[in-house]
Parts: sequence; structure tokens; C-alpha cells
Amino acid sequence: MIEELQQFGSLSVAHRTGGAPVELVRSKDEVVFLAFDNRIHRLVELHVLRGGSTLDAATKRSAFE
Repeated sequence: MIEELQQFGSLSVAHRTGGAPVELVRSKDEVVFLAFDNRIHRLVELHVLRGGSTLDAATKRSAFE
């Protein structure tokens, strides 16, 4: 999907052998990538909301938890 995605802030996005980022299936409203947080030295999930739809307040809050 987004082969050129390498770094997002302190996060290094994990890539498959072929170069594609590792995507985790979570929700139809977001794309989730496996990433390594260079500040805390742990694997984390990077959630990217899909465009085109508005989100209710509860969904917006959950994106920051």
C-alpha cells in the first residue's frame, strides 16, 4: 500500500522482505502498521485513520488511547 513509508516521528515502520510495510488488520476505519518506537525501544502499532468519513466523539477519543 505505502511502500515509501519508512519513518513517522520516532516510529520506524516494519517492512516485509519485499519492502512493503507490515499491515495489521484491526478495523475498516483505519490502517494499522507494525512499527518500532525508538524512544521506548518497543514494538507498537501505528494507527492511520482512513479518509472520507467523519468519526463520532467516542471513536476519536479511542484513537488517542
